[in-house]
Amino acid sequence: MAELRQCAWCWLVMDGTGTYRLQPGRKIRSATHGICPACKAAMLAEIDGTSPPALVAA
Repeated sequence: MAELRQCAWCWLVMDGTGTYRLQPGRKIRSATHGICPACKAAMLAEIDGTSPPALVAA
């Protein structure tokens, strides 16, 4: 059984294709929590002091 992956920042869940797009509206405790590519880019931009890209929920 594949692990359920959820972004710890925006709570989007990865679908079967590897794209973070499912919106459960809550933190799923049984999921593994990491960071999605959009949140990662925003956090790196914040660290670098540049403007982050707009975060858009799919």
